[in-house]
Amino acid sequence: MSNSELLGIVAGQLLAVAVQAVQFVGFWTSVSLPLLYVPLLADGLEAGAELFAGLVALHVVSLVLGHEYGRDEVTDDVT
Repeated sequence: MSNSELLGIVAGQLLAVAVQAVQFVGFWTSVSLPLLYVPLLADGLEAGAELFAGLVALHVVSLVLGHEYGRDEVTDDVT
């Protein structure tokens, strides 16, 4: 095995670990972020409208990043 092949294998494994980490953070952020909506909505949106909009945008991004977390390989066979 050459050095370039070994480097390719290591790079692939590091990429897989990085993708899993991003999916993990995205999933758990999307699960926990709605807890921050409650105090903002209880106080009213007049004071925190920009913050609320930012949280909603962050929530959308975290949903997109974390939607594959914890899923097994899915096949096309549905039985």
